[in-house]
Amino acid sequence: MLTSFDYYSLSLFVGGFVAIVSGVIVYINNRHSFTNLAWFLLTISTAIWSFGYFLMINAPTYNIAFLSNWILHYSAIFIPIFYLLFVLAITGYYERYKKILFLSVVFLVIFLILNSTSLLVRDVLPKFIFHYAPDAGPFYIYFTLYFFALVLFSLIVLILKIRSVDVTEAQRLKYILFSSSAGFIGGGSVFFLTFNINLPPYPLIFFTFYPIIIAYAILRHNLFNVKIIATELFIFILWIIILIRVFLSQSPLEKGINVTLLALIIIFGTLLIKGVTKEVRTRERIEGLVKDLAKANEHLREMEQQKSEFVSIASHQLRTPLTAIKGYASMILEGSFGALNEQARDAVEKLFKSSQRLVGLVEDFLTVSRIERGKMQFDFISVDLKELIGGVVRDLELDAKDKGPALTFQIENGSLYVVRGDALKLKQVFTNIVDNAIKFTNHGFIRVLLSRNDETKKMRIAVSDTGAGMDFNTILHLFKRFDEEMTSDRGRNVGMSPGGLGLYVSHQIIKAHGGTIWAQSEGLGKGSTFFVELPESGSGQG
Repeated sequence: MLTSFDYYSLSLFVGGFVAIVSGVIVYINNRHSFTNLAWFLLTISTAIWSFGYFLMINAPTYNIAFLSNWILHYSAIFIPIFYLLFVLAITGYYERYKKILFLSVVFLVIFLILNSTSLLVRDVLPKFIFHYAPDAGPFYIYFTLYFFALVLFSLIVLILKIRSVDVTEAQRLKYILFSSSAGFIGGGSVFFLTFNINLPPYPLIFFTFYPIIIAYAILRHNLFNVKIIATELFIFILWIIILIRVFLSQSPLEKGINVTLLALIIIFGTLLIKGVTKEVRTRERIEGLVKDLAKANEHLREMEQQKSEFVSIASHQLRTPLTAIKGYASMILEGSFGALNEQARDAVEKLFKSSQRLVGLVEDFLTVSRIERGKMQFDFISVDLKELIGGVVRDLELDAKDKGPALTFQIENGSLYVVRGDALKLKQVFTNIVDNAIKFTNHGFIRVLLSRNDETKKMRIAVSDTGAGMDFNTILHLFKRFDEEMTSDRGRNVGMSPGGLGLYVSHQIIKAHGGTIWAQSEGLGKGSTFFVELPESGSGQG
């Protein structure tokens, strides 16, 4: 029967219990892991040492104390070997340092043999407040050197590994480094009494909790489960402490209070574990959904990339024959192959215009592909907007005349209208906007107005028409890529290019120039106005 149960006894008893629980939990988590197996061996040997020391210092008789000493030292001899094995497993340095491990086994065998003699431990004697404690024999100093040399070497291996890994892995290994250092300081503090040095083992409490931290570090790949484990360990330890208080109660009243307290802690502890488990399972499901969503997003990005590559390749393949069709149609209209009658000329003109529009659409597809792949390039130079937009209007005057509306170009005053920009891409934008206005305006007018604001240093191009107009919902979707709204019959009747593709490209080009593009309309059948603003200095370009 135990004769005392103080701070040191409690530290040893709880430490042994915690070591067993952490070792079993880690091993069960992954029985096939070399790291988990090494940790299990280390914690079992540590637990045997802890319980053995507990029994020895509280032994009611000499024989029980001596037997306990014999058992605890057998376990202590294995502890540094198993710790080195664990460190080599978790760092992946087993092959590099396995010779040192095998050499250590030689010393292990020697000390196992010595443990059955008085050369290692001479006797067990009353020391400090303990009933019994080991008294060092002549070879105990060598055992101490063997013990701490292996521990120190293992810690150095951990430090070397920490310096060579990323931040996340280094943090995990630091948990093991610092907690195991504290654990060995706590457990190693009993060596002083063995050598009759009057230093009580006050740090023994460090030994009690270090297995929890290392178990956390091992299982860190699944932190949510570790939260459950940590909660259960805390509750179990609390139960044991209160249970010990019940046995140590000095009066019926104190025992009744401790029993009541134990019952309440069991009830609330069980509820706490269930609550934490429920929360963790919920978070695990959410984490699973997030991972699935991330995989789906990655798959979508791959499909988007493949689609962009396909569009680019297909567009390149289409551009060559379309350019040839447009070129031959132009040559026929110019009379390079002889005179045409009116009926043939009308057919060839339609062919030329259709091929011209298709070439523009293919160019839009190629531009979208470049934008999506981040390969859109700009050649910024000084561009005279009066000259550029004037050229666009002249190129499209004949189309407007054939369709019906009057196309005009107005400049607010004689100021300079020079910006830094890519002339070809800006021409693509204004051609697209004016061409859309012509396409969906059957009568009335199309007016292109160039103005500037001296205060904001911005230049504005407004293209107004008396065409089909747009409702508010349509305006919201104007500059989106391949928008479903824009591919409907209704979308094709609101003054836009097919699918909104041209306006999407225009928006991206103007955005790259540090400008803005938007549209206004009073409603269906009431015409629309497209605005483009560009900074005078071209700020934000590139």
